[in-house]
Amino acid sequence: MNCIVTIKHFHDVDGSMENSELTSVGELKGTADNFTVSYTENSDWLSGCVTEITVKNGLRAEIVRRGKYATQIIAEQGKRHNFEYVTPFGRIHMGIYASKVKSEFNENGASLDLCYEFDREGVHISKTRIKLSAKYKEEK
Repeated sequence: MNCIVTIKHFHDVDGSMENSELTSVGELKGTADNFTVSYTENSDWLSGCVTEITVKNGLRAEIVRRGKYATQIIAEQGKRHNFEYVTPFGRIHMGIYASKVKSEFNENGASLDLCYEFDREGVHISKTRIKLSAKYKEEK
């Protein structure tokens, strides 16, 4: 593992704000426009799942979770995509519309600022912002 991954989630569900933060060791590879960050989840219900976030052309983020709750989400700026979200309570068919996908990759690591809205059968569920930071570990 070559980096420290920090992910801050900001969720607005019916006007109620919820925030959370995850820190994990991970792997970062790629170039300025196309990079991948992978890490092991450590939250209660996702424990043991591996999440991989791939940024393509700076405007598209593909989020793939492997393990007990496998899910694949595509967040592309200005576009809506459908996906199946797997939870401990079952599978939910949802939509995602990304209003912002902003990324950066350099010699220190990478960052991703992702703003999106979830819907279920066209009914708004939540507005979310994810700020991801992947910083290369210092060599000792």
